Amino acid sequence: MASQLRAQWVNPTDILSVLMIIGGDVVQRALAQLSGGYLTPVAFSFGWVGYSVSALLSAVGDNKLMPLSPDCQSIVINTKTGYVRTNQSWILGRILRDYECWMSASIKNELKAKVGKTRSHKAGLCVSFFDAVEAKDGKKAGEPTFDIVWMSGFIVALIQLGIATVPCGLYRQYIILLVTACGIVLAFASGALPQWKEEKLACRSGSRKVVALTKGNGAQHVIVINGRGVGLDLEDLAAADGVTLMSTRYYAFGLALLWLALLITVAGIRENTWYMLAVGSIGMVQNVFVAGKSRKPSAFGLHLEFSKAIVKEKVMMTLMATEIAYPTIGRALISTFFPGNLTKQEEEWWAQPDAEKSATLLDNED
Repeated sequence: MASQLRAQWVNPTDILSVLMIIGGDVVQRALAQLSGGYLTPVAFSFGWVGYSVSALLSAVGDNKLMPLSPDCQSIVINTKTGYVRTNQSWILGRILRDYECWMSASIKNELKAKVGKTRSHKAGLCVSFFDAVEAKDGKKAGEPTFDIVWMSGFIVALIQLGIATVPCGLYRQYIILLVTACGIVLAFASGALPQWKEEKLACRSGSRKVVALTKGNGAQHVIVINGRGVGLDLEDLAAADGVTLMSTRYYAFGLALLWLALLITVAGIRENTWYMLAVGSIGMVQNVFVAGKSRKPSAFGLHLEFSKAIVKEKVMMTLMATEIAYPTIGRALISTFFPGNLTKQEEEWWAQPDAEKSATLLDNED
């Protein structure tokens, strides 16, 4: 028994083939984060075989590669028509989920100041306004900018190749380097399928719509984005109804076969397996980092410039101030944050056409 345990710890073999089939959901989310361009640098890791099988199943069924639902439930509101659409876009869900990580420092300071005036742990409502712009490097809407999350794939790939070359020099064993190189090529090829961009950015560009994004009633934040003729149509994007490519099925089938072949090859490695384990473990760390890391909207192809934020201690006061500053926007948000009946005073306020009287009433309420 002791000799068997010692042999397993010296050269763990069966564990490699088991690890290769777990963690497919992490790989899918990492691909969803980085896909959309010509290169999707998600590192080779243990979860790729499991992901390739699930991707094949999805491609044969509904022919979708992106996660079926966003990991942050939200709604999109057209501030001109008041139409409310349930968001199905993974990108918009991530942008809203990570908002507190990338929002302006001035908004954070104003929120802290408002919290001190309330009995609650947070301010009533914050409506932030952004304008769609072209990126500083000239990239247009739909063209993502590169950040450390994107570059980490190349860095990790180089580290993996470096580790895999060690047994080549020490023991003249080249199989680990061959498996690592093939895994990296297959990982990058899986993320380069055209279907990824078709699904991730399934919308028109050049939009002039003013759209609000929020988690709904009870949320603290509303993000209002003005397309200004250069932004993406966020109502289209929220539908997440991209064009499906028939070629995806054939690509997914071919990649699944190659990944299974790689799994069989890994299962046959009997010596110096710790190097293979190290390669896969580093890749898995990168996958987890990419899948969960907060990113700015520009990394998804939405280039925004902060304009203004309206924060009040009470939700209704925020909506009134929003309506005064930006007519129709506050009114479009009323049904979301106040689905029931308004008080008589509130109804009279919203019924008044005179902005000056409305502003006076608002000042009195504050």
